[in-house]
Amino acid sequence: MKSIWRNIHRPANLLLAAGAVFSGAAHAVNDLAGGPSVRQLNMPVGVTKIAQEQHFLHTVMMILCTVIFIAVFAVMFYSIW
Repeated sequence: MKSIWRNIHRPANLLLAAGAVFSGAAHAVNDLAGGPSVRQLNMPVGVTKIAQEQHFLHTVMMILCTVIFIAVFAVMFYSIW
């Protein structure tokens, strides 16, 4: 029985080790021209009027979705508890 569990955990351990080895490459990337900045979590602010309106709409929709998310999960956790 132990040999079955040893064989099941071996691929998972190899996958975990590979993820740990290659995760350092993500920190080596610098800012790219035309791309997002390092640690940028939002849309870049646009230069044109339409891009600025899209950024505003994105921000408003993100706030609205966050409020709905909090309300739904609050009701869900209240009903479970």
